Amino acid sequence: MKIQIRELSASDCAYVFALAQRSLSDPVDERLIRRLVTAEPDARPDLHVAAWHDQRMIGVALGSVRRHDDLLTGGARLLAVDPAWQRRGLGTRLLNELEQRLQAIGVHELRVGNLAPNYLWPGVPETNLAMQALLAQQGYELAGETLNMTVELNGRDWLAGTDPKQWSIRHARYGETALAAWAGERWGAAWQWEAMQAVSADPPTALIAERDGEYGGFACWDVSGFWGTFGPTGVEEALQGHGLGRTLLCATLAAMASAGYRQIEIGWVGPQAFYTRIAGARPGRICFLYRKPISLVDPIERDLPQRQP
Repeated sequence: MKIQIRELSASDCAYVFALAQRSLSDPVDERLIRRLVTAEPDARPDLHVAAWHDQRMIGVALGSVRRHDDLLTGGARLLAVDPAWQRRGLGTRLLNELEQRLQAIGVHELRVGNLAPNYLWPGVPETNLAMQALLAQQGYELAGETLNMTVELNGRDWLAGTDPKQWSIRHARYGETALAAWAGERWGAAWQWEAMQAVSADPPTALIAERDGEYGGFACWDVSGFWGTFGPTGVEEALQGHGLGRTLLCATLAAMASAGYRQIEIGWVGPQAFYTRIAGARPGRICFLYRKPISLVDPIERDLPQRQP
């Protein structure tokens, strides 16, 4: 039977999950895959495509469009191929399909990685040599790297010695959309989406520093990346440097430990020294970021396939 490439439908999440279990090195569950597929901000169903052979999903490409100031970027958040079909050109075919769809939308730059929010990895894990080779062959260039850090939660009282300095640290309330709006005003659309994911979870996966009804800072977990990922977290600029970020971090790690986590990742780390000093974090996975100018994409020579019902 001929390989067919078509857009995903709402009923295909179970097939994506089964494929992810077969093809990804990191553990996933169906809820994580459903978030990746269905919770996409500014969703574009035409950027979710899969390859099928004899009623079996053998490959998938989940694409996104993101706007950074005046730059419209897009690319693959996930590209996975069944192990039995790897090294047969299917990954290249899916990537080309996605690139042409992004070209039709009018993106200025293609990316793999640096497409927050709603991702599994910030970029391409350094251990995924096959993906790195594919991107090099397809004209992508290395544009940077990210670092996740690992924290062991066992054997420590995370709340000992913390001082919120007249701030109340509390769990976000379910449906507390004001938190998401506040985070978006200060740190942008990606963090607003992640904060919304946190307050939409049951129970919510965010802590808030509050005083007199005003937010001073927040911290989330399990909103992007794999389960057990800390971040994002932010503190009002005027309040930084006074220990509130440390208190939020430690309180959140205590909450994650109470939720059953024994080891967690801090995703896409900026201040490495802070996390090492406060939480004993050590370097974890490194991911590479890639870019490709849209001028290097082959011109579109056909109509895009019609969306499947």
